[in-house]
Amino acid sequence: MKTQSNVQTTVQQIKSNIDEIASETKNLKNGERFTKIQRMNDLRQIASALEDLDRSVNTLMDKQAKNKSEDA
Repeated sequence: MKTQSNVQTTVQQIKSNIDEIASETKNLKNGERFTKIQRMNDLRQIASALEDLDRSVNTLMDKQAKNKSEDA
């Protein structure tokens, strides 16, 4: 489904951003590092929420398809 691939693409993009931020934090001072790490954690939560929502939508769509086939 197109929505699924969009969600997966977005999650992959977020994970790529996390990796990029992680590599940037290596030579930073504590205050700057803390800000970057906080941003990484926020992005991780967003990615996780998107994956959870995607799974929930898939589950609901599967149940709906099952119900329609049982009604037919």
